[in-house]
Amino acid sequence: MLKFILKYYLPINLLFDVFTSTLWQSGSNAATIRGGFLILILFSAWMKNRHHDVYRPFIFYTLYITLLLFYATDFIESLRLSTKVLTTIWAFPIFFVYGYLYSDKVIKRNIFWMSIILIGNYAISTIYGIGHAEYSDSNEFLVGSLSDSWLIFTYTLFLYIIILKTKNLRLSTKTIYLIMFAMLVVLILLGMKRTAIIVFFVGIIIFLFLEKLNFKSILTFAMGFIFILIILNQYSDVLENQFYARGDRVQGKARDIIESEYRYFESIYVWEKVFSFKNAWESIFGLEAYNSRNNYGPYSVFGDRYLHIDYNIIVNTTGLFGLFFYFYLFYYIYKRFKERKYFLDYKYHELFLVIFLTQFLASIGGQMLSVTYGSIKFAFMAVALNKFTNQSK
Repeated sequence: MLKFILKYYLPINLLFDVFTSTLWQSGSNAATIRGGFLILILFSAWMKNRHHDVYRPFIFYTLYITLLLFYATDFIESLRLSTKVLTTIWAFPIFFVYGYLYSDKVIKRNIFWMSIILIGNYAISTIYGIGHAEYSDSNEFLVGSLSDSWLIFTYTLFLYIIILKTKNLRLSTKTIYLIMFAMLVVLILLGMKRTAIIVFFVGIIIFLFLEKLNFKSILTFAMGFIFILIILNQYSDVLENQFYARGDRVQGKARDIIESEYRYFESIYVWEKVFSFKNAWESIFGLEAYNSRNNYGPYSVFGDRYLHIDYNIIVNTTGLFGLFFYFYLFYYIYKRFKERKYFLDYKYHELFLVIFLTQFLASIGGQMLSVTYGSIKFAFMAVALNKFTNQSK
């Protein structure tokens, strides 16, 4: 049972996200049950094979965050937020150890089911009016509880590198995946979220830089592009409405421009506070364990607002030492990649680098508290490092 859940850990997480605010309310006991379930799964997986050295830096990081909890002004809130972050980060060592479960067949199933869930969620939400439109009062484009989770779409799209590069895939099967890929791209474009769109295209650029183009791959790219154009043509009115609604926000006619200013000002207040060293312990260790609320800037300006930029959250709540430690985890992950890169199946080599590099950019837009997005990036970086040339078929 544990192995089955680990195989489909990501689609299960995504279903939890989709059902939030639909089958159950956001912030209800269901969120606590979900957190407990994920911790139980990860802990059980760790206990079954806890002597692997890959766990070491993640154990130390967890201990550091746990120590900070005892200094937090709001223990329960810090515990809630820290659990989200640690759950996503622990996806790397767990899936590094259990990467053998992810055959190409299992990976394709994960991509298929996550795509179906995302597309189905859009269709059902729009038909039944679930959720709210981000930039307009129209109900012609809704994605339910995923209206602020667009990086899930982006990083699901990155997994299509595996589909694109898998040999001996039947044309009918590849065509189905290309249609789903095109639909997800269109959904991202309709969503009009700058971070998700920019990260996606940066990922494409990195992939093309790494890719050894041949006639077959060029043909696949062309087919994918054609599908995108065909679907976009069907949604031209929706795209136009979303574009103009988003344009109104950019011109300052609604709250989006205010939120952009908040992100700018939050950075000034956060880094000024850290480097002032007025409270050296706070500058070095943060002492709030991921709870940034009321921990930066004047309340009259920011109120109960949480920080949005990941790096601001980390340095504000775990200090300069916590920020260094967080980056060290990625240094450690990259070291693991360097040990194996010459032995990896090249498509997984590409997937690892696309995820690894783009996530630094994605962190500027935030979302480190999104368990599903974080789990996708950490889990598939780990899975990629277990796919050697002679193992992948």
